Amino acid sequence: MKYQLTSPRAQTMMDYLPEYYGTSAIMGAIVDQQAAELDKLYQTLDEVLKQYFVQTATWGLDLWEMELGLPVRYQLPDNERKGFILSRIRGIGTATRSTVEQVAESFGNGSMDIIEDFQAYRIIVRFAEKTGIPSNIQDLQTALREVVPAHLDIQYEYNHLTWDNLESKHVTWDTIENLHLTWDQFQEYL
Repeated sequence: MKYQLTSPRAQTMMDYLPEYYGTSAIMGAIVDQQAAELDKLYQTLDEVLKQYFVQTATWGLDLWEMELGLPVRYQLPDNERKGFILSRIRGIGTATRSTVEQVAESFGNGSMDIIEDFQAYRIIVRFAEKTGIPSNIQDLQTALREVVPAHLDIQYEYNHLTWDNLESKHVTWDTIENLHLTWDQFQEYL
């Protein structure tokens, strides 16, 4: 009677053994258990490898934060923590317009326009895609303040949805009431 292997890795391992082990239930069970342990090992190794990259890290985010001298903030969602980490990594070096854009966009608030107004000693960060004030604006402000030279002021310009925007798209109050959408769904609807 042939043992039913449960893992593709177990079948590969059995192929390395002499053929007479192919019908042994004892050897099949041994190889199947060894293959299951190897599957766990490779899964764990893959999980550890993911921690070496900010975009795929999960439980390793606190290690990234400590390494970069950032406060460890378990209470924040992972995507916000990743944005803060990426902004710190991208913000190292000279504060060029490109660097400021990369840091700003690493927070996942869509593309942003960086307007340099050096005569007034300021830069303007204009949100090009998102409407309203992002939930992680404090983190963005902190990250940009660390990148932008101290003698430059940073001003933020937000997009807001107004009735003029709605009227230009021929949306009425009755239309809005009948849709029963969340704010995000409503913005996608527009």
